[in-house]
Amino acid sequence: MNSEQFSSFLQSISTNSLPVLDAMIPLKKYIPLDLSVGNAALQTVDVSNTSALETYVNSHIELNNGLVAYGGYNEIRNIYRRSEYFNQDDVATERNIHLGMDLWLAAGSP
Repeated sequence: MNSEQFSSFLQSISTNSLPVLDAMIPLKKYIPLDLSVGNAALQTVDVSNTSALETYVNSHIELNNGLVAYGGYNEIRNIYRRSEYFNQDDVATERNIHLGMDLWLAAGSP
């Protein structure tokens, strides 16, 4: 499917923006999340450990009375150092910038 076909497909679904998550979640329950190297709170979290990172994110959401944490685009992250795929010997090819938007919420949420 080329980009024109994909665009037509999306337009056939709806001409309005559609929610990715449950539309009933109020915007005030969306909490910004910083996973960048500049976040001092992450200095005490082993970001190479999935469980430790999950605990940090879930605690952040709970402490801020949220349901969804969001953020991430264009952040420089240490989290990539846990993966050999992103952390190669050649520093010129090392990836440490997040190129997407994260949405974190409880598993099984609508």
